[in-house]
Amino acid sequence: MRRREFITLFGGVAVAWQLAARAQQPDRIRQVGVFVGLASSADDPIARETVRPFSEAMQAAGWLDGKNIRLHYRFGGGEPTKINESAAELVTLATDVIYAQGLPATRALHQRTHTIPIVFTQIADPFGFGLVDSEAHPGGNVTGFVVWDRSIGGKWIRLLGGVAPVLTHIGEI
Repeated sequence: MRRREFITLFGGVAVAWQLAARAQQPDRIRQVGVFVGLASSADDPIARETVRPFSEAMQAAGWLDGKNIRLHYRFGGGEPTKINESAAELVTLATDVIYAQGLPATRALHQRTHTIPIVFTQIADPFGFGLVDSEAHPGGNVTGFVVWDRSIGGKWIRLLGGVAPVLTHIGEI
């Protein structure tokens, strides 16, 4: 065997070994946090409307609770103290990823970890709330799905003006 052939063979084995080492281990159960900030328990209608579609989507993708993932549910009940306690619990569990519904839950998690990936839903402006660096490139450990595009706000105001032309104030802060 010539030197060049040996180096090629050795390099190929080294690359294949690294890829095999990084491959998902089928016997490892992934830990997934699910945080519904506005619901008080799993029986809460808000939780049912969040957890059911999430669970169904995970099952459709082949992720089964107790088989290849373990879902850790936490609820905040819309109360800041409970939201903070639940966020701290999820971070302590060191889950592989956390799905967070709503701004209070996502913000509480973001304050407690910058390493566990957080995927949010139902947040109107993650950039404006300081959760991501930009919409195009979130950066950090937080990403997700916005409720609507910010550009639609102007269209809503024009629509309100058409419906109620005498309207002088829309909202005050």
